[in-house]
Amino acid sequence: MTPPPDITVIMATWNRGRHILPSVRSVLAQTHGNFELLVIGDALTDDTAAHLDRIADDRLRFFNLDTRYGSQFGPNNAGLDAARAPIAAYCGHDDIWAPDHLSRLLAAYRDRPELDAVASGLIMRGDWAEFPASVFGLFEDAIPFAHRHYTPPSAFSHRIDKGGRIRWRGRHEALHPVDRDFVLQLAERGYVFGSTRAVTVHKWAAGRRYLDYLRPRSDLQQATLDALLAGSADAETERLIGIARRNGHFMPSQERAAERLADAAFLQRSDNRRGLDLPDLMPLGQGVEWSQDSGDRAMDWFPASAPPDGLRWCGPSPEPHLLLPVAGEGAVRFEIETVAIRETGFPPLSVSFNDSPVPHDLTARFHLARFVVGRLTVTGRVRPDRPSILGFHLPPDQFAGDPPHRLKGFAVGGVRAWPVERP
Repeated sequence: MTPPPDITVIMATWNRGRHILPSVRSVLAQTHGNFELLVIGDALTDDTAAHLDRIADDRLRFFNLDTRYGSQFGPNNAGLDAARAPIAAYCGHDDIWAPDHLSRLLAAYRDRPELDAVASGLIMRGDWAEFPASVFGLFEDAIPFAHRHYTPPSAFSHRIDKGGRIRWRGRHEALHPVDRDFVLQLAERGYVFGSTRAVTVHKWAAGRRYLDYLRPRSDLQQATLDALLAGSADAETERLIGIARRNGHFMPSQERAAERLADAAFLQRSDNRRGLDLPDLMPLGQGVEWSQDSGDRAMDWFPASAPPDGLRWCGPSPEPHLLLPVAGEGAVRFEIETVAIRETGFPPLSVSFNDSPVPHDLTARFHLARFVVGRLTVTGRVRPDRPSILGFHLPPDQFAGDPPHRLKGFAVGGVRAWPVERP
């Protein structure tokens, strides 16, 4: 008879497709092998299941929920209901575990039996080298737990049945974001928290990457997993820890952050930022135009200036993306108002349209006292059922401040789009 697993790993997911594979592989590559991995789909509509079906490993089980919850709380509760182990751990569908992550968690439970919840060290990473990385989970054992020790779920584990089975609260029930709310529930039940005091988790925060769910990627996750499996990740891990220390993000206090209520406005901004709630598509017709709105663009763009300028200056991300909410078929020409600082001019950049490189024309039209005003023209093929995305690829080494601000950048303003006549 197969022994029951020592620990259940729950991975909530929604429409990540093949990009979930590095995260799944990082779990299956654990040096401690007696676990089960439950991948729980939040009513998926893509091909994630087909990719998981190709993995021949009995420890992996996949469930796709009939109801869409729009947050990890629903899949996580389903995972807790299906768990066969006394301890649960969580791995984000775009996060990566070091091979010794589970062995360190379980060693902490074994060596300190008073612990009810154990976290490991986690590095919050970005998509570029100087992202203001943050480090969580490296705290002294906390009795009782306090707000300042919040740790993202990918580094977190807990006993399932202490004082009755715990449940994640829904995003509209909780006073805090659901991950913080869950940890606070454990604290209220008297859970004793501990840490492995070792960094074994690499996390990419979707909330800091504009349109992350609309255009998933996994190249950085795969590169990190390859380095961890090859034993060559220590130098990069130490470099990121150093960035966190320099920027004051090494074990930052969470007391103030935990007070932020997960109200409807916060949830709406979060969904817009990640690409889960998009504006209505505009029929192309003979042509359309629009201005920059005031929505949250994560680290891609700063808020739009007040009318009549209505400009968005590029943020610290070296790869800001611009949503083009136009519906149609065939080739469309886009004309975008652009502005740069006169002293530096427009930075060297390349452009992609729906993740494919495209030629562009960036022309300076006239100069003002402090700025140069130009026009960017790009042609791409739009689709009838979903928006397009214009990507800008900028030099990555022009940052300053905390968080970093781009020293040389540009701004975008109004956009015009019209169909290209067929010959």
